[in-house]
Amino acid sequence: MKGIPLEPRDISVLEALKPFLSPRGQELVAIMTTFVRVFGAEEGEGYDPEALVNLIRLLGQERIN
Repeated sequence: MKGIPLEPRDISVLEALKPFLSPRGQELVAIMTTFVRVFGAEEGEGYDPEALVNLIRLLGQERIN
């Protein structure tokens, strides 16, 4: 899988916007940025296991709410 072409600066901007968003918007940014961290690795590097656990946790919470 080819990495998602976002730079760390892009993720930082999204994280900085979170306090100004609605609770639903904050959840969406959290899921999106975690997804990028999981699948944003360059080809051959695999994925970030910690980010994957966080993504599963976030999606599990979303399903409960």
